[in-house]
Amino acid sequence: MRVSRVGCLASIAISLVLSVVLTVLLNLVF
Repeated sequence: MRVSRVGCLASIAISLVLSVVLTVLLNLVF
């Protein structure tokens, strides 16, 4: 249970960080 919960939280955090980084990069480029 702990491992699955941590994995889910990690995947969600990674997806949020990637989306923010992509938006920032696009704003800087364009």
